[in-house]
Amino acid sequence: MDKKIEKKVIDFIRIVATSGINPIICNNALDLLLEIGNTETDIGGIKVSVDNYKNIIKEIKNSKKIQAIKLLRQVTGLGLKESKDAIDKWMEDNFSKEEGEEESQDW
Repeated sequence: MDKKIEKKVIDFIRIVATSGINPIICNNALDLLLEIGNTETDIGGIKVSVDNYKNIIKEIKNSKKIQAIKLLRQVTGLGLKESKDAIDKWMEDNFSKEEGEEESQDW
């Protein structure tokens, strides 16, 4: 993400954090900001398009980690280990330890 857009996203997050706006609305607005300013994002350090990111994260949130790994491999050409490591890193960075333990039991 370029520095100008990154600053705007950070400013947006600061405003939202102090405003009391519904977090779901904020999340949707942030998604739109990211789409406008960036065509790529990353999962566990691996660059993917915003559309692929959304699809992979949807699989993770639907407790389909294996499907997420397969999709990441398909869109990046990475091997199994690299894809699994990237998904694991994303999950570690984005779920609290308690959530991760609870969700890992479902997988």
